[in-house]
Amino acid sequence: RDFCLSRGLGDVYKRQQVSKLKLMKANHTSQKYRLEDNITQHYPHQIAIFKERIEGFTADMEKYAKNKPEDKEQFFMQVGGKPYTDKKEAGTAIIAMCKEIKGINASADVGEYLGFKLNVTFDSFNNKFVMNVKGAMSHPMEVGTDPLGNITRINNALEAMPIQLEEAQTKLSNVEHQLETAKAEVDKPFPQEAELSEKLERLAEPVSYTHLRA
Repeated sequence: RDFCLSRGLGDVYKRQQVSKLKLMKANHTSQKYRLEDNITQHYPHQIAIFKERIEGFTADMEKYAKNKPEDKEQFFMQVGGKPYTDKKEAGTAIIAMCKEIKGINASADVGEYLGFKLNVTFDSFNNKFVMNVKGAMSHPMEVGTDPLGNITRINNALEAMPIQLEEAQTKLSNVEHQLETAKAEVDKPFPQEAELSEKLERLAEPVSYTHLRA
């Protein structure tokens, strides 16, 4: 009886260990599937997005450098098809055109500046106008009530491109590193596979009572 009790307790403990190992193996398998999805879908998609952004920012930076006047006081912008050489007048014209935009989330091209299209959208959710300075990429900024302030915001959006390019390059590098790490991890076997197999074999062993007959 003591032997049977001892054997029973031992089996319970072994079953608990096996259950724990099986759970660990299931988690390992789930992680493997996640890595496979990341390798074949998620990471390549992210890499393509960041490469496109890098190409877009690079092209827009070249356009900006080419069209930007050397004299900071020199200014030219088209708003509503009319040329402006005065910043305040151009900013006022932008505000006036925004007021003509009607409809929920309606948008309109309002002008051009340094080779970039100026498109304004009314954000009904936040009740504000958002201008996208469009080249290969869209560079958003909020349209305010200060005419000169709007021109400054447009310039700031264009000046921010080098920082955005650097951020895209950093994110691309990070995702590429994550992809290589995932490739290295995905084929690694379950580290406790041998231990799990051994414990399953021991549980399956029949109980021998021959020594009790002596």
